[in-house]
Amino acid sequence: MFDLNRFDDTTRELLNEIEKNRLVEPAGILEKSRKLAEIAEAQEERGLYAYALFSQAYCLYLLNQIEESSMIYTQIIPDLALTEQWELVARSYSVLGIISSGSGNVPMAMDNYLQGLRVCKEHELTAVSVILDCNIGVLYLGFRDIANAIKYFTNAVETAERIRETHGDYEPYLAKFQAATLYLNLTACYVYSGNIVEARKNMRIAMKLEGEQPTASLHMGLVMQEAQISFLADDTDGLERCIAEIDQSMDNFGAVLDAFDDVVEYASFLQKIGRDSEFWNLLTTLEELVKATKSPFLYRRIVELKINHYKAQGESKEYMLATGLYYELSMKMEEERTESYKQSLSVRLRLEEEKQAKEEMETVAANLRVRSEIDALTGLRNRFKIVNLIEESFIQCQEEEKPFAVELLDVDYFKQYNDNYGHQRGDIILKETAEAIHSLERHRGIYTGRYGGDEFLIVYVNRTKDEVRAFMQELKDIMERRHIVHEYSLCNDIVTLSQGAYHGIPKAECNYKQFMEDADKALYKIKKSGRNNFLVTSEEDKE
Repeated sequence: MFDLNRFDDTTRELLNEIEKNRLVEPAGILEKSRKLAEIAEAQEERGLYAYALFSQAYCLYLLNQIEESSMIYTQIIPDLALTEQWELVARSYSVLGIISSGSGNVPMAMDNYLQGLRVCKEHELTAVSVILDCNIGVLYLGFRDIANAIKYFTNAVETAERIRETHGDYEPYLAKFQAATLYLNLTACYVYSGNIVEARKNMRIAMKLEGEQPTASLHMGLVMQEAQISFLADDTDGLERCIAEIDQSMDNFGAVLDAFDDVVEYASFLQKIGRDSEFWNLLTTLEELVKATKSPFLYRRIVELKINHYKAQGESKEYMLATGLYYELSMKMEEERTESYKQSLSVRLRLEEEKQAKEEMETVAANLRVRSEIDALTGLRNRFKIVNLIEESFIQCQEEEKPFAVELLDVDYFKQYNDNYGHQRGDIILKETAEAIHSLERHRGIYTGRYGGDEFLIVYVNRTKDEVRAFMQELKDIMERRHIVHEYSLCNDIVTLSQGAYHGIPKAECNYKQFMEDADKALYKIKKSGRNNFLVTSEEDKE
């Protein structure tokens, strides 16, 4: 995630410990994440600071401090995006979706999940996409859209299996309990649709994976699904065994809370099959846990179970009291939903602002880069850029043993033109010459630039000596056709060029400067012989 070599030992140790122990020691890692944030802020390490806040948010989420966790996640997504920590962006959207779902805000949950999937697709985050597909499937499962639930769970399973086939295991990309959860969710889908064969098939896979990496909440979910399968299959002994095991595990509050959706569905199942004693025992445990979370949505789900029971039993007084409480909790949820929308809009606004700021910076940087590489008068590459390109092209041809040539040229008697016609007309001549020179770039492997004053450079990559000679003739013809009057030239009555080039396959012991020197010598010969001409030389001409 980070280049650890640029941090000191303390920072590296904190990063390693946070990554290693965040899931198993959230309370301790929360404090270490806060310390890391202080270090990052002091060092003005924006990416590291965003990472530290992400770690804080995740630890708070695991510690069930949902409100504070949600606020931090909302705050850090733009900074994580700006520092290109895309996996953490996608994971942040995933947790925000879970939090929204846990508060009953299904549209907001779906929006967060889809935002996360978009990031996964853009940045090829396969493992995180498995989790997001699973989360979307859970949403559909919650309101009994079994077809779409199966679709997303199946997508997640297929992606997880591709990871396993490619790498030989789910880990370290996915934990085995996460893979087991996918098959458990598919089991639930088939239980709801009454498909015992598919339910048992997926249950067996989930149980095998759970056996390799046991977790209390996952095991509880498996036993609850097994109870419902036993009921559908008229397996009374199996049902009784499952109910007894679940009753004994209800004192594991952490597992009950982690498997909350499964437990609520199991409570509804107990109510439907007339197991009132077990139903109320379970509800008492759930109500105690939910009150501690201060979540109106979770508490409302408990109240909803009570309403259904009172209605079925004809207990009108208790029914009315429960419906009144249900209304109060719904109003509280609406307040939380409004606040959630505000936070989401804040994230979108900050992301858009950061995107615009980044685009503006990139535009400024691009303009500065162009200005630093382009000659302002002629629009050709400036001296720095064309010489740099000569060196790069020379090395390429040297390594690939391809022909290379440099041409150096200037305007004949340009000083006389400038002195007699004026600097503005002189600038026009330079622009005209640059335009003619640049026209050669329509041919492959030719690059042009202004060397300084009225001198220009042309680079020929992977061109024969005859081809270079032909291009030099082409440029000479272009200038003559323009027929720009030059009464003060001593070689013609129009503007002409003197051109010198050196051609060859660069040898290992040679460098580009030798080619430029030889091109300059060829240019000198042309000037000595009367100008308005061109000459390309090579190694054999030296012999």
